[in-house]
Amino acid sequence: MVKSRMSRNIFMVVSLAFGLLFAACQTTPEEEIPQQPPAEEPVQEPVPEAEDVRVEPEEAQPEPLSQDEIDEARTALRRASLMGANTYFPQDFEKLVSDFDSAVAMGEESPDDARRQLENIILQANTLYDQTVMARKNEYVRKINAGNDALLSIEADLFAPVPYQATLDAAQKALNAFESESFAEAQGAADQCLEQQQRLHYNLSQNIRYVGILKRDTEAYISDAEDNEAFIYASEELESANTQYEMGLVAFKAYQLNESVQSLGEAKKSALSAARLSALRRRQSQTDALMDETRQRLENASRLRVLNDEGVVSDPRPWDGTEFLNSNPLNDLSEGIEPVEIENPELRDLNAPVDSSKVPEDLPIGNEGTAVNADVMEADYLTIATQLWEKGVRMRNSGDFDLAEDYFRQAQAYIDVYEANAVFKLYTVVRRDTATDCLWRIAERADIFGNPFLWPKIWRANRLAIQNPDLIYPGQILAIPPQ
Repeated sequence: MVKSRMSRNIFMVVSLAFGLLFAACQTTPEEEIPQQPPAEEPVQEPVPEAEDVRVEPEEAQPEPLSQDEIDEARTALRRASLMGANTYFPQDFEKLVSDFDSAVAMGEESPDDARRQLENIILQANTLYDQTVMARKNEYVRKINAGNDALLSIEADLFAPVPYQATLDAAQKALNAFESESFAEAQGAADQCLEQQQRLHYNLSQNIRYVGILKRDTEAYISDAEDNEAFIYASEELESANTQYEMGLVAFKAYQLNESVQSLGEAKKSALSAARLSALRRRQSQTDALMDETRQRLENASRLRVLNDEGVVSDPRPWDGTEFLNSNPLNDLSEGIEPVEIENPELRDLNAPVDSSKVPEDLPIGNEGTAVNADVMEADYLTIATQLWEKGVRMRNSGDFDLAEDYFRQAQAYIDVYEANAVFKLYTVVRRDTATDCLWRIAERADIFGNPFLWPKIWRANRLAIQNPDLIYPGQILAIPPQ
């Protein structure tokens, strides 16, 4: 009961509240109630509502490109350049340099774009640096291998094992430094290795070449000596040259350069000495042979009877060269030969002045050799030949074999003329009823020539007495020349 009453009271209170609220919300009153006008109040100007103005936030300015950023990119480029990127990858490096210049140029207007481009340049420069390092390493390896091949081609490992091993050690040191990426150390070691290889190759090549020159010269001198019959005229020197030459070859084949050079040097000296001695002695022997031959002919001619220019038979005038040789003894010119020098002498300048003291007084003149003085020409042929022979002996002793032989040959030419006038025997022309004498029958006689076709020799020997070869007279004495 009490609960029911309380519920009813609450409902009434709520209803009253909603009713008041509803009354307050009505806009039109049910009954217009007149109101008194309000007292006048001062008129105020309406205040315009403030406009809704949006303030834009200020745009942030980009950070300017700094000099440090530019220097960082420049340092990366310089690092690649010092490693050699401009040599190994010139196009790529030139493009990076061009991009760098472009980035620096846009730095004021578009610093962010320039910054990004510089960062990209640094990355590419570092990559190019690594590529260049690898390229340089490969090039060094290639050069070191090529240098080693060149050394092996001249057998440096056998001729010079210690220096050759030093180049191998330097090469290994360089390769180890490259593997450990110690590039500065690697380049220094590689350059040192290449320098050692080049020095060893050049010096060893020159030594081997020098041995080859010694070998070639020795062979040439031995050949010259043999051509001049050194086995006769210089046998000791020739034998020594051959022995030393063989020793030099054996030492070279054993890769003993010092011993080879020493032996071949001695061989060259001995061979040159043998060549010079054999040439001198052989030539001296040849000249002496011609001198003896001319002397013998002179002695034989001096014992002949000859017709003089007047057609008179002169008596023999025996001559012997012994007296002249005793007063002008023959000397062995090879005994005074100077020691052999193996250096090749320089050729004399053709325009250089000539030392007149070394020129013989009697020089060949014209195509016929030595001229004969006018007063000698007035003498007979035997006298001229004798004087020429004596001059030849003097030139032989002075060592001028050419001029000596020229004198001897001229002497023999005069001997030929003198012998042409020699009288082998005298023959008296005989008249017979049949087969009377004539030059044809006289030449045909067995005690004369035994050949009728040699009759002109009798005619020429008696040209002053026989004007016409078909006319000879009984009792006429004819000089018969040697056959």
